[in-house]
Amino acid sequence: MKHPDWNPTHIQSLMVELGAYALDRQDTLHTESKSDGSPVTDIDKELERRLRAALVQDGHSWIGEETVEAEGAGSPELALEQTTWVVDPIDGTAAYAAGLPSWGISVGLMHDGELVEGALFVPSTGEFITTVGEDVYASPQLIGTESKRPHYSASVSEDSQLQLFRPRPAGSPQSGMVSLAQGVTKHGRFLGENPVQTISSCVYSIINILTGRYGGYICWLKLWDIAASLVLFDRLGHVVLTQSGEPLGLRVEEPFYDLSQDSRRCWAVREHLLIARDKATALHLAEQVRYP
Repeated sequence: MKHPDWNPTHIQSLMVELGAYALDRQDTLHTESKSDGSPVTDIDKELERRLRAALVQDGHSWIGEETVEAEGAGSPELALEQTTWVVDPIDGTAAYAAGLPSWGISVGLMHDGELVEGALFVPSTGEFITTVGEDVYASPQLIGTESKRPHYSASVSEDSQLQLFRPRPAGSPQSGMVSLAQGVTKHGRFLGENPVQTISSCVYSIINILTGRYGGYICWLKLWDIAASLVLFDRLGHVVLTQSGEPLGLRVEEPFYDLSQDSRRCWAVREHLLIARDKATALHLAEQVRYP
């Protein structure tokens, strides 16, 4: 059953509008470093401000990457007791700031500590996907591409009719391309025969898993990176395992997350994650990776 505060049509319109805004300003943005050394642009901050203004109602809480950076983690206890928006306005800021297409927008909704709805959008390709109750709907750009090649475009449209999404059958665990988080690439090792890429965007990597371009994703994430994706995976029957082999479900709770208000890693998943279309692939990835 769809959460009463989740309006997929409004979510799509908002994310498409802000994606177009971000694309238009990709060559004229201002970039600075956050406290952890990662980049943030003025467009990250502006998108989060607009998303918050458009989504938050009375009684709602907000967890956004740039808000947490500027204001602190807030009260995890309060956020886990209310209806809370969990948002990453630009997931893949380094790529966005470099003028690359591998970034996206993530909007998730949490109620009483459980993730209940989610939507992802990649502006460079127009690929949009959202939960609608127990189903998942996507834009024609994501569904209708018979080839696996994305169609890069500087324009996006909000008038494309969403269609029921069904993922393609999973391929061989040994042959699919694997997306590796930067920490694994820089400090760990991947021993498998699979071709690999390092893409610093959860949204972009997840979209590529859903379309079958990637066979798996090995990553370390914070809640705003993965919130929307976890709900989509739950609806579609995909697999998310921690490095110790435990399934990561929709409840945001210890010991899976660091929920200490004073911790620099508050809202972070405590372990690396193995994400794949099926359990066989996730277990294959687990055998092939050596973590930093």
